[in-house]
Amino acid sequence: MGCSSGWWACNPNPNFPYIAGLIFNGWSNYNAFQLRMQKRMSHGLEFQANYAFSKSLDTGTSRGWGSGGVDTYQDPYSPGANYAPSATDIRHFLVGSVVYELPFGAGRQYRLHGVLDAVAGGWRVSSIMQWHTGLPFSPSVSATTAFTGGNALDPGLSTCWSCTLYAVRVGDPYSGGGHGAPGQWFNPAAYALPAAGTFGQNLRNSLYGPQFLNMDLGIGKTFSITERVKFEFRADSYNVLNHIDYGNPNSSIDTGTAGMIIPTDVANTPRVWQLGAKLSF
Repeated sequence: MGCSSGWWACNPNPNFPYIAGLIFNGWSNYNAFQLRMQKRMSHGLEFQANYAFSKSLDTGTSRGWGSGGVDTYQDPYSPGANYAPSATDIRHFLVGSVVYELPFGAGRQYRLHGVLDAVAGGWRVSSIMQWHTGLPFSPSVSATTAFTGGNALDPGLSTCWSCTLYAVRVGDPYSGGGHGAPGQWFNPAAYALPAAGTFGQNLRNSLYGPQFLNMDLGIGKTFSITERVKFEFRADSYNVLNHIDYGNPNSSIDTGTAGMIIPTDVANTPRVWQLGAKLSF
């Protein structure tokens, strides 16, 4: 059974506003180039870095990460039309960690003694970093415009459970000044509403949101009080760069904040410093 005539022709029984169902016939495809570089501890330095250049495609991404829930089909009779980048598709992904023991102090390259060693010797610095390109999202029509009220595109689906109606692309979403900034991540004027009673263009996950960057830093030193008693001091900073990682923009093209990233929609927290101490004996 096809659905080429639009929403109204898709309802097999007009006595029901909608029929909800879960299907498990999706498929996915993932390809990646992965690179790993590692240096084991020597001369006070060790580090590891992992990079992936990948592409993930599927007909629907289930809950667990990225999508915030189960993807829905615009046209349930054509699940293949949903084949597009996964909600978890990240084109570039880089993670790394490093530990460096400063070469000053007893037992290190530049020996120190007495009070100078106690103050300046034996320090170590460590860091963990993660960076990746943005997650995809779908330009769509808000539920209010699509299904609610007498002027809705299809008021017969006003009680539809998790229905999705995509917009129609009529221009360049990256045109106009300021695109790529929180105030206008994409140009909503590049999209139009579909004709009443018809599906929109399949635009599932056709645009990508902001990149993600986070770096944590740790500084520590172990003081030898006696041969058996040790005192460890640590200072740790989370999001040491105090970098703001924004979420995806509002993708409903018919709302007042279309294409904008809400300032409070961030994926991380401001920089935090944490001090700690441990006594071992």
